[in-house]
Amino acid sequence: MARLLVTAGVALAGGGCAHLTTYNKPVDLRSGSLAIDVKQRVVFSQQTIGREGATSTVVCAEPSPDALTVLGASGALSISALEKGGNVGASLAETGAFVGLRTQSIQLLRDAMYRLCEGYAGGAISPPDYAAMQRRYQSTMMGLIAIEQLTRPVVAGQALLTNAASAQAGASAGDAAVDKAEAGVKSASDSSLAAKSETDKATARLEKAKGDVASLSKQLAMEKAKPKPDEAAIKSLVDQQPAADKEVRDAELALVDARRREAAADENLGRARAQLRDAQTRVVTSASGGGALAAVAQSTAASADSLTTGVTAIVEEINRSYTKDTCITLMVELARPQPAAAVAPAVAVAPALPSPMAQVRPSLAPENQVAVNNAFKQTLETCTAILAEAASDAKRKSDQAEEERKRRVDKKPS
Repeated sequence: MARLLVTAGVALAGGGCAHLTTYNKPVDLRSGSLAIDVKQRVVFSQQTIGREGATSTVVCAEPSPDALTVLGASGALSISALEKGGNVGASLAETGAFVGLRTQSIQLLRDAMYRLCEGYAGGAISPPDYAAMQRRYQSTMMGLIAIEQLTRPVVAGQALLTNAASAQAGASAGDAAVDKAEAGVKSASDSSLAAKSETDKATARLEKAKGDVASLSKQLAMEKAKPKPDEAAIKSLVDQQPAADKEVRDAELALVDARRREAAADENLGRARAQLRDAQTRVVTSASGGGALAAVAQSTAASADSLTTGVTAIVEEINRSYTKDTCITLMVELARPQPAAAVAPAVAVAPALPSPMAQVRPSLAPENQVAVNNAFKQTLETCTAILAEAASDAKRKSDQAEEERKRRVDKKPS
């Protein structure tokens, strides 16, 4: 049961590793700048006031990063009951990959339309201009897709990041560090035993030297206590005393040196045993990563003249659509009645820009009003002619398509 609880706890702890690499907290963009990685994106909203005084909320979502990541977590635990201790190790690795298709058209439009939303939310673009730009992007998108079908799209290289994570607590079988530490313990143990043996020999030598000195002193005292002391024997015993005393001093020095060597050997043995414990209960964690960039698809131009003609026609058609759209927007704005002044709401919102027509119709001196009216008249006449030509061209293409359809129907066998 305890093992199951420990396993469940480790699994839950590993599941929370994503919190370490994820940022999803609210951000106040007014306080400064923010740096995020490829996995995150920004979504912000802004209240704006329209020309009619109505308050609306503009929400801009940054394009998706088209990336995914995989986390790899590894943990290790080692407990030694003998040493009453343990070790814990953990490592975390993250793999990232790009999963989107990014042609140059997709990259251009996704970024440009997001920046357009930012400009509108910040009040730098008026609602009519925003709507016109959106329509233009639709025409641009169709043109770019058509051009890519002719020239083949240039696709950005796909990046793939790889990594590995591992953790180990405790030595594995045949570990070189453990083998080396065991050899060190054996050598230190042999040295310690040899030092203890030398200490025992030095102790025995000192005891023997002290015993010899005591024996000489006892013999000398007994000889002097006789009724008729033997002077020759007394002189012999006295002559032996300096050598016996020197032996005691030498034995004492030898014992001190032996004990010092024994203490050093014991200290070395303790260090060797500590190194062995570290090797047996060591924690190893590692994480490595790499990356690869796929080859970029190269565009080819088998028939440069035909491609140039087709691309030129597409660009001209896009420009004509822009001109027609501009004229339609101009006429709609001129025909739109000017709204009454609206009462500003209590909340602080970003004011919308005035109408483009309000910017081109300021209060002028009487002597300049005629020139302005003439300019407007010429503009309206030009736009009227452009729209009439566009309508005629559309009707002509429709008639041609209808004739082509009838011709195909007539050619079908009955």
